[in-house]
Amino acid sequence: MARTQAGLLSLGTTGSFAGSMVFVQAKSGTVIRQHVIPSNPRSPAQTGTRSLMSWASKEWAQLTTLEQSTWANAVQKAGESPFNAFTRAAANLWKNGLFPQSEFPTVTEAAPDAPTGLAAAVSGKQITLSWTDPAARVFGVAIHQSADGVVTPAPSNAVKVVDAGVETTIVNVTAPGTYHFKARAGSHEGIFGAATADLEVEVS
Repeated sequence: MARTQAGLLSLGTTGSFAGSMVFVQAKSGTVIRQHVIPSNPRSPAQTGTRSLMSWASKEWAQLTTLEQSTWANAVQKAGESPFNAFTRAAANLWKNGLFPQSEFPTVTEAAPDAPTGLAAAVSGKQITLSWTDPAARVFGVAIHQSADGVVTPAPSNAVKVVDAGVETTIVNVTAPGTYHFKARAGSHEGIFGAATADLEVEVS
């Protein structure tokens, strides 16, 4: 990594150059980093992480004032925004196989039940999944996908995260084949419940 404060870069240049370098503004000046493109930006793990972060960003506005205040209190002396603390914690929990938490710190409660009635409708390479949420303790629902047999839920194969009460989502696949799906609910305390039975879907 290199830093420069001379010439054109002192004017606050940002963005990429020739597809190989990225310019980022930092307090000390313009930082030049290598532009890294993921080998497979549409892998289940990357798709699921993007879905998780999109969900967390929108979910922040849905938290109660009390829930948001717990994050504000947690970062009061650290200089970090409550929103950033919430989304950062969501990413860290997700990476470790847990669901995001709505409060900080949390109170441990029982895990939610498994969603029921997972079903699919196929149109071309678009799969519309639907299910019924558990009756209680649901913060969100993760959808897990495998093209290599029955799916074992993990962060690496979670392709979608949706709000409680939505009970449907669309998954786009890139090739014909047999796909397997499971859904599982996460609680406000970051606890995953049991997953649904495996759903096998044929895409021609």
